[in-house]
Amino acid sequence: MKTLKVIILFIICFEINGLGQVNFDSTYIVGPSSQAYNIHVFTNHYLVSGTSTVWVFDSSGNLSNQSQAFLFKINNFGDSLKINYYYKNDPLLSANFPFSRFDVFTSSSEEKDKRCIYSSGVQLTLNSLGNQQQLLKLTKTDSLGNVLRDTSYRLLNDSSLIPLGSYFNNQLNKLAIVGGVKNGFGNYEYPFIVVIDTSGAIVNNIRIKGQGFIQMRDIIMDSSSNFYVSGTKIGTNPNSEPKTWKVDPNGNILWSYPYTISTYSNSASSIIFTSDGNLVTIYNEAHYGPWYRYHLLKIGTSGNTIWDKSFSYTKQLFGDGLTELSNSNLIHVSVYRDTISNLDPVGGMLTLFDSSGTKLWERFFFGNFKGVYDVKPTFDGGFIFCGENDNGYIDTVSGFHTDQAWVVKTDSLGLLTSINNHTPNYLSKATINAPYPNPTNDAITIETFVPLEAKKAILHLFDIHGKELLQKEISKGTATTSISMYQYASGNYLIALSVDDYAAGTKRIVKVE
Repeated sequence: MKTLKVIILFIICFEINGLGQVNFDSTYIVGPSSQAYNIHVFTNHYLVSGTSTVWVFDSSGNLSNQSQAFLFKINNFGDSLKINYYYKNDPLLSANFPFSRFDVFTSSSEEKDKRCIYSSGVQLTLNSLGNQQQLLKLTKTDSLGNVLRDTSYRLLNDSSLIPLGSYFNNQLNKLAIVGGVKNGFGNYEYPFIVVIDTSGAIVNNIRIKGQGFIQMRDIIMDSSSNFYVSGTKIGTNPNSEPKTWKVDPNGNILWSYPYTISTYSNSASSIIFTSDGNLVTIYNEAHYGPWYRYHLLKIGTSGNTIWDKSFSYTKQLFGDGLTELSNSNLIHVSVYRDTISNLDPVGGMLTLFDSSGTKLWERFFFGNFKGVYDVKPTFDGGFIFCGENDNGYIDTVSGFHTDQAWVVKTDSLGLLTSINNHTPNYLSKATINAPYPNPTNDAITIETFVPLEAKKAILHLFDIHGKELLQKEISKGTATTSISMYQYASGNYLIALSVDDYAAGTKRIVKVE
């Protein structure tokens, strides 16, 4: 008789009251290892979903994981107010692998704060022959975390499947999920797409075969039930290549975007609709040399290129978070490695683009970040994103490195804001005085005070569109700094002071001829 070794992860949702603000140092330990995957913005709070792992030895002495799924509710001070548990003591749940896409159900008849959350994963079972088989698991909860429906789906006879991306179409009231079916060697053999309506019934179940080893990571669905998916083709020459397809409801590939890059290892990740009816996706180029490049690509629904903007770095970047803002700007979050040869991510990067793909600003956040998965605009005009970092702790049972779920909250300029005791005590002492002369037709003078305890302080100059024009590091203590405005056009500008990456004050500047 075959023994099924069960590995089980936790599903976590943190609800953070929007009256407070979460800073760079907000990490959450839920079990020895935890990750934050997705963020949903409500009127005055956020829901942050993730997973956590606890390792134990079973009765046979085998190392395995124990499961408990729950939702954290946290007030504006970070205090835990309520925990909702899922799958606890559920004898029918052999195992659950939550994946990194959790979607909000929204219909035109529902108020924003009465939306529901769909979370997907994998349930492991044994089939009639005693072989391991994986079922798609879908749980629907309300905005308070109460379970409304919990369903498992057997998708044909696939023995190993991993859901990777999902999208809820509000017009059709249908949820589309894309993932990969793995072969016996652990490779993604071909992708699947499944569509589920709000009653929980499967209305479409597609396999796309004959395309090689494909790992599709994200999906969106239009009003005609066509799908746009992005991901990676593995095992080709070069080693991997990005893939973006349009797929009809019958599983036929209507077009495949003609990527023309030839570097060593390449991939595509997030794909979104834009407000003008087109698509934007991210794809990466990795090269074993002194550079790394990622692209922001905008294409039409017929597969035509609208623009393709590339950004080169000496650091390697990769990430999933991409969102269009109400003003048609784009916000992207990723992690990076300090060198191409270093396999461990060491920081996070938040980047704002305008609607034409022009970079407005970027912010680096240093720490042992292992993944950045989602970014959203906040209701107060800033940004919030989440992921996981390596806390340096070694689990005493498994001997594995463990991770912390973390959440970063910034203002509209990408500068850190704070909650409760997380802000450095010295930050409140930092000041920026009114610039003079103001208006100006040449140089502007700014007087600042930065506490000596700070590590660094920077003045940032922005134009009226939010594009960062200048960064100038300034001295600690009392300092007087001159910035030339001569080369800039007449108009309004913003000068901001950041201290150790935290927002410490802003002032307006008017440039005249």
